[in-house]
Amino acid sequence: LQTGDVDACFSIVKHTSYPAYKDSSVGWHPTSKRKEMCDPTKSYLLIRAEPSTTTTTSSIPSTFAPNLDTDILAFASFKIENDDPPHEDRPLVYIYEVHVGEGLRGRGLGKYMVWCIEAMADTNHISKTELTVFKSNEVAIKAYKKLGYSRDEASPEDRKVRGRVIMADYMIMSKHWG
Repeated sequence: LQTGDVDACFSIVKHTSYPAYKDSSVGWHPTSKRKEMCDPTKSYLLIRAEPSTTTTTSSIPSTFAPNLDTDILAFASFKIENDDPPHEDRPLVYIYEVHVGEGLRGRGLGKYMVWCIEAMADTNHISKTELTVFKSNEVAIKAYKKLGYSRDEASPEDRKVRGRVIMADYMIMSKHWG
């Protein structure tokens, strides 16, 4: 990563996901989010604007969103971890973030980044990827299902407390192959 890339990616996460975090049981905690994003064992896949795309005639945006000063158009972050019990001896690739700029959504860029991560996992003889998605992000859930992801057994269940149901506001999804 270049100097400032983690800051730019953090700004992108805040821009796209702050409302979902704030309204969830997880909450928005910028210090812990930044610490998570700076994990030295985490890898990033960045898609940048070409310097030549700064003209207004290009069909490719020059930034993630009009109010963000970055040349990063999309990014994903991931790392190799161990699966949850009872499969903790099995490695997986956990996909932490997938974000695509406003002007590039719906063009297959997110799908391409997920495929790249899956190919990296497969090259390393890892046959499972996992991610967390807010249930309020119906577009992402639909996209992940199209890519073969489904609810993982480690995903939290809705809970019944004092006669009322407390619904989990996020879901862990995974994909197995091989």
